Amino acid sequence: MGWQNVTDIKRAIVAQGVFEGLICGLVLSTFFLAVVAFVSKARCDYLLGLRYIAGLIATAFFLWVVGGVLAVILVSISPEFYRSHFIGVPESVSDRIRYAWVGGSIWGVQFGGAAATFIFIALFRARWRLSHATEI
Repeated sequence: MGWQNVTDIKRAIVAQGVFEGLICGLVLSTFFLAVVAFVSKARCDYLLGLRYIAGLIATAFFLWVVGGVLAVILVSISPEFYRSHFIGVPESVSDRIRYAWVGGSIWGVQFGGAAATFIFIALFRARWRLSHATEI
């Protein structure tokens, strides 16, 4: 990460994760909200919107776990492959598995959350059009 003079690396790592998560979540949720407002002409009720947001959050958490598990499986099956494709992979088995879990879960929630946003937008648009077909 290029951090110099960091005395408590564990706190810095958590702070970096929280910061990146907030930025990613803010961008994706703003995009989702803008599309929902546009599709529904700002007539979507809060309960319907909250159901889609809850589904999106649940999907992102699920993909966080899937990404971590897949990375752990990959590093367990072929540590050499993992070392050749990722920077700074530790030598010890337990550290390597933790490293893979963190990297895989981050990618799972970031890429999965972005993909889920587009999927939930498409689902919302289809449902809205179907339930308001006479108005379109």
